[in-house]
Amino acid sequence: MTEKMTGFDIIRNVYNKIDDVKRLNRFEVDELNVGGFPIPIFKFGKKPTVLITSGMHCDEWTQIFANLYYLNNFISSKDNPHSSFVSIPLINPIGLMKYPNRDLSNRLWGKRKGKLQKELIKYLSQFNFLMSLDMHEDTDFSDAYIYERRKGATLGNKLLA
Repeated sequence: MTEKMTGFDIIRNVYNKIDDVKRLNRFEVDELNVGGFPIPIFKFGKKPTVLITSGMHCDEWTQIFANLYYLNNFISSKDNPHSSFVSIPLINPIGLMKYPNRDLSNRLWGKRKGKLQKELIKYLSQFNFLMSLDMHEDTDFSDAYIYERRKGATLGNKLLA
């Protein structure tokens, strides 16, 4: 019988992978710290226009690893001079630590909800994002969630075509 991973096990693995990406020195890294949980933010490019997030819901931790895989395998701007993004692989560490296993009735941000959200909004307000990609696990949806800021924008549709 396989034991479920605890929140501590999962978050330790996540932070180990985050440290691996930091050691690559490909990104500028900022870090918010709310309630003792660091939230690393990886920036690439001078004026990031795309926001990539994962780990929003506490039971969607595999997308955190997908985001980190992308960052770990990202190729420098020589190959894509238009790349400019901010990536937050673990946007909700409090929820992940407390409620890591799938439970559709329990998709909480933890008790520090207000402070965590306020800090993220304050930090992200310095950017003028045109699009965000929020990595979710969703068994009922076969595509990706792509949100565009501009009314009538079609970049998301082009990416999914």
